Amino acid sequence: MILLDLIMPEMDGFTFLQNLKKKTPVIVLSNLGQDEDRARAKELGAKDYMVKSNTPITEIVKVVKTFL
Repeated sequence: MILLDLIMPEMDGFTFLQNLKKKTPVIVLSNLGQDEDRARAKELGAKDYMVKSNTPITEIVKVVKTFL
């Protein structure tokens, strides 16, 4: 399981998703909440997408458990 932010210093999360070769489930946790960001992440293989500032940690844990 990978919890991935989209904004990172060397490589953005979209590029990471494009380059990911494994069948590891990825959940995007980002403060980017635009519909186009959600759609792009899911097209690139993200299992779920949550906006960090709007999602309680208990909800994040719940979603992670569904993919383990």
